[in-house]
Amino acid sequence: MANAPEQQQHHKSVRSMTSVAVSCRDTIERLWEYLDGELEPGMTASIRHHVHRCRSCQAHHDAAVAFLAKVARVSVSDPATEALREQVDALLRERGLTS
Repeated sequence: MANAPEQQQHHKSVRSMTSVAVSCRDTIERLWEYLDGELEPGMTASIRHHVHRCRSCQAHHDAAVAFLAKVARVSVSDPATEALREQVDALLRERGLTS
């Protein structure tokens, strides 16, 4: 039976087959790049390995995949109104997610 510090260490950092430790924070921060296929092969493997072993990160991954699937189903022929685009842009700026 693993003691609490060992369990905490496992949650914080799962080591991949490439011996690159990826923390939960790193995984969440790079999740969109991972899903978009924008990471180097070693980092992709490390994040994949971490997501398969960490329930918390798997939940983030699954939510992001579900979100992308819904976005993909939105019809391009029915674009957002200019007012909606302005609201989204303002919200993103407010949260520091765009300049």
